Amino acid sequence: MNVGTYGGMIHEMTEMVMANMGQYAHGNQPIQHMIYLYNYAGESWKTQYHIRQVMSRLYNSTENGYPGVEDPGQTSSWYVLSALGFYSVCPGTDQYTIGSPVFKKATITLENEKKFIIEATNNNGKIV
Repeated sequence: MNVGTYGGMIHEMTEMVMANMGQYAHGNQPIQHMIYLYNYAGESWKTQYHIRQVMSRLYNSTENGYPGVEDPGQTSSWYVLSALGFYSVCPGTDQYTIGSPVFKKATITLENEKKFIIEATNNNGKIV
């Protein structure tokens, strides 16, 4: 493995090797939105596929259940939003892009008490 000028493997490199997902380093928070960019290239099925891969392969319910460091909530936020089926590719805006929800139905109660309901008919790991 070419480690460039680092002189040895840094933790992001180790995590990439362990994840076996090519150059995608999910544990490095600034790259976590990259999977969603397929939506903007007209390849939304790739977004959906890769989101499911990341959620099923890199997250679990153990004490080491998420990749990399938490980075004040970013890693968990990525998972929660992705599991609900949407994500803010450009933080600080009110624009979200669609992913692949893992729930058949989820309800979010907004500040004004209105409900934002997400329904994913025929949702499963094979039909994303």
